[in-house]
Amino acid sequence: MADYIHYGEVWRRVVAGLVDLVILAVPVALFALLSPTPPEEAVATLIVFGSGLIMFYRMILEGSPMQATIGKRLLDLKVTNPEGAQLSWANTAVRSWPFWLTGALFGVTGELIAVVIVVSAAAIAVIPFTARRQGLHDFTARSIVVRRYVEIRPSEDGPPSA
Repeated sequence: MADYIHYGEVWRRVVAGLVDLVILAVPVALFALLSPTPPEEAVATLIVFGSGLIMFYRMILEGSPMQATIGKRLLDLKVTNPEGAQLSWANTAVRSWPFWLTGALFGVTGELIAVVIVVSAAAIAVIPFTARRQGLHDFTARSIVVRRYVEIRPSEDGPPSA
């Protein structure tokens, strides 16, 4: 007997990510308006600030009992380990690496930043092509994204028909 898990659809994950970006744009914009940073350093400062904010936003919300960012909750998704349990904050920090690593290394010059951007994009781009709809960041954190209100239930025939 196998368990059927309804993994989060790619389109739901994309829309949830866009909702989260809109939510995070507000504090980044406020930071930009109130920051005493000289104009020549403003872009780098905003990228590093935004990357850190993304990491902590995802880490705190996905590592909480809610198991989802605001965008994921609105799209009925949650992040779990393969057994359905809540992730630790350490796992959620690891899981968010494609989103903060580029910003954290923004000051690095040369080919390294280009490699990080490509690897981060590839981490997300593989999601539609894996059986459990996992990105490289999900594999590194031992996590999956599932529908919140769809039960994990025993099934001998595979997934239920829609």
